[in-house]
Amino acid sequence: MFWNSKKKLKVLAFSGGTQKGIVSLIIALKLDSELKKYNPEKEFIEYFDTVTAVSSGSIIASCLVIPSDENPKKPRYSLYDCCKFFTQGSDGLNSKNTTWNKFLLFIGLKDYILSSQDFEKILFQETGINKNAANLKLSKAIIPINIISYDIENDTPRIWSTYEAKHDPKKDFYLKDAIGASVSIPPLLSKKTTISEDQEKLIDYDGGIITPSPLFISLPYISKVSNTTINDFFIISIGTTITDAKKILENFDNQHVLLQAKDFINISRQITKPVFDDFLKYVYKEFYKLDLKVPSEIQHSLYNKNKSKDVDNYNKMIACAMKYIDKNEKLFAALANKIADKKQDVKKLEKLYDDSHFYCENPEEVLSEFSDAPAMHRDL
Repeated sequence: MFWNSKKKLKVLAFSGGTQKGIVSLIIALKLDSELKKYNPEKEFIEYFDTVTAVSSGSIIASCLVIPSDENPKKPRYSLYDCCKFFTQGSDGLNSKNTTWNKFLLFIGLKDYILSSQDFEKILFQETGINKNAANLKLSKAIIPINIISYDIENDTPRIWSTYEAKHDPKKDFYLKDAIGASVSIPPLLSKKTTISEDQEKLIDYDGGIITPSPLFISLPYISKVSNTTINDFFIISIGTTITDAKKILENFDNQHVLLQAKDFINISRQITKPVFDDFLKYVYKEFYKLDLKVPSEIQHSLYNKNKSKDVDNYNKMIACAMKYIDKNEKLFAALANKIADKKQDVKKLEKLYDDSHFYCENPEEVLSEFSDAPAMHRDL
């Protein structure tokens, strides 16, 4: 049995996780390398009809949809370019996440470590992203982008969307505002305030606070605006998941309130993700999540490169991502085959997907197996 010839709406999704976005990028780079076998000149994002993202995933998705100066329908940056920008931006954020700033937060002299203006400066001045991108509107994305944030005033998700921007010019916000709204996770970043053209004040926090994946919010919306049914979707979702929240909860009652807040957010964003993914697979038959399960103790929000333990955990996470890819070589090849609109054996693909789930239970052993993982990160 093979896929029918009816064209599907191809949706790409990036989950959040702060610096864990590097894992999403490594997974995406592997899929891109398989797609390059079909067309070396075609960029990764060009295979998809729309992209949706939340939290740090919005940085990745936004980088991919910035148009080229020569051709507004072609991406300015490759996936590899965006990977370099992401790591540079992460380093910039880490430089502000100092012990002194944490102390000021602890004693109540600061409400957050970084303002939204600080973040924007890092995003566009401390990375290689072209300054023109700072003034890019949602309507100019090379494919429709849908970014999820949390609307504080109305206690509801907000979708910053190319579809809506093209329908209503007053909702054609800057891409940087959508990113800023989606990543503003307390207490690291302040809430994001955006003023619309009709002087409406939009106040947002990180979308990851209310949803572990952007798909639950964006898929019904995309279906409505594109007049697409459930059976017309082909979805690739990329991210990471924690599996041992029990360890976090064991010490929860004895923690300081700030640590409790951080761990509560981590749990609330991740603990329900596998359940959501299983439900999405039940509803959307052609849904494929590419993510690995990693122990929570190596999933820090930010990594201090001056601390050997943090660097060690970061390298373990990268090694786990490489192990996941190594274990699922055939799945990546089969998915690339499908994305490139080639004939694909349905049962074979589904079997590969069913067998793809991977929990990196022993990251120390995996790091030793993939000793070139740190070198790979340096190359990025």
